[in-house]
Amino acid sequence: MARISVQKLVFTHHFGSRIEANLPCFQRAMSIEMDLKNVCFTALLDGEFSALERLSISEGCSIVDLSTLLSRCPCLRVLKVAMATGDVTVHSASVQDLHVHSNTECHNIDIVTPMLKKLELEVSAGSGRELSVSISAPMVEKVSWKRRYTTSAVMFGFWRLKCASLESGQELDTCDPRVHALCLHISCIVSGRLGSRPILAKEMEKLLITNFSVLDLRLCTCGHIFGALVLRILGMERIRAATEKLKIVILPSCPPVIFPHV
Repeated sequence: MARISVQKLVFTHHFGSRIEANLPCFQRAMSIEMDLKNVCFTALLDGEFSALERLSISEGCSIVDLSTLLSRCPCLRVLKVAMATGDVTVHSASVQDLHVHSNTECHNIDIVTPMLKKLELEVSAGSGRELSVSISAPMVEKVSWKRRYTTSAVMFGFWRLKCASLESGQELDTCDPRVHALCLHISCIVSGRLGSRPILAKEMEKLLITNFSVLDLRLCTCGHIFGALVLRILGMERIRAATEKLKIVILPSCPPVIFPHV
């Protein structure tokens, strides 16, 4: 464990093996940062984090009952958490800035944050199982959403969707948070089954922000012609109606990627 002060707590330690512990209540702490590895807080001790405004939990640290913890943080404004389970559940009446990262297979996203203004959400999920997304954030202004595919996501033919993301103005050429870009990372897979599935159409239904105006295509073509791919994407009504600017980046030649048949 490292620096500890009255209002700001910073826990830093990387354990060689997994340990389980109880999380005590720090009633006077305004900021808590847990940079821990192989630590699982399995129970919360009695009390309320009545002054806590900022909470950061690293990837190697997990809290079994995060929902109960959030219910005991009435003043929490900033939450940064790396989820250790396959589900993302955040319910908070006070959080305004939310950063959620999950490297494990995600099946369900449930976020209810009426005061939220900034959302950064990054998850990993396969294409064979439906990802359930429910987000209620009526005041959100800036959104960054990324989904990485852990299994082959067939678009059509030999084209596969590797990652879909939505970025706001700060990551673009403008600082206007109302401007959003839909970014698609697509690769040519030379091995595996050919096919056609409405992967992209389903992803569009899950986007929290629908008024994007920039379409950013990142293509790993392996030397293949990609005109038909671009036309097919632009042929989708929702994308065609929204897109005002098209950006295409041809990525350096990449080695063939082989996904298992799913």
